Amino acid sequence: MQTSRPDHLPDYTHPPLDEVVVGLQFTACPTYTSLGLHTLHDLFSEEFPSFQEQFPMDATFETFGGSRPPGVQFRLSPPPLRPRSWFIAADESHLLQFQNDRLLLNWRRRDGNRYPRFEGMAENFSTYFERLKAWYKAFHNFVPEVTQAEISYFNIIPVSSYSEIEDWFRFSSLKDGDIENVSSSFVEILKHSDGRPCGRLFGELISGLKNDGSSFALRLNFTVRGAPDGTDLVSAIKFLEMGRDKIVTTFDKVTTEQAHKAWGKVQ
Repeated sequence: MQTSRPDHLPDYTHPPLDEVVVGLQFTACPTYTSLGLHTLHDLFSEEFPSFQEQFPMDATFETFGGSRPPGVQFRLSPPPLRPRSWFIAADESHLLQFQNDRLLLNWRRRDGNRYPRFEGMAENFSTYFERLKAWYKAFHNFVPEVTQAEISYFNIIPVSSYSEIEDWFRFSSLKDGDIENVSSSFVEILKHSDGRPCGRLFGELISGLKNDGSSFALRLNFTVRGAPDGTDLVSAIKFLEMGRDKIVTTFDKVTTEQAHKAWGKVQ
């Protein structure tokens, strides 16, 4: 795992970043039930003292070469009753999400806290995943194998009107219009060095409001999701590093020099 940010990546002193999520999907343990959740919570309670239950997420796989478009899913059986667990830090800046085939770590902007960088998140996530593996082994004699990895960046850019879109994004020429709504998205296939597809970059620009509802905002979201080269944690972290690099460079390409100056671009 990288221990410092790569020198070739664009960098900003105060980017419009609001949330980052890193996570893995893995083979589900057949003997897991929510009855053992209290022992699992003990693994993380020091860093995440609060707890909530949410609906589980569906399994998601990026596939290539078939007729099914990305994002379409089919279910052949009823959804599982096992919930998704949220373990929440005391200051609510970090959130660890667990279900029987998924572990995700969220960083969320709260009261001006600083983003700990991808390297810090990846290191913490690796620690939590190793704890989870040890727990599965001890209680279920089970070793999870990674099937997909994903990383998401969510940005919020406050604006006085959506007509300011041209000030922030290179691909728009709508400055003179009275823009009521903005919605744009794209999907890019990502490939290994030998040309094999390994995942997708999903990009989305939408109009909305700031989190507190006080003003207009443009929301720029990116997700990279796909299958690592191997089923182990090391391979998964390498995929997440690739995804971070792709998201950061794409963010830099689609935003304007005026935006870069506002966000304190330093390289």
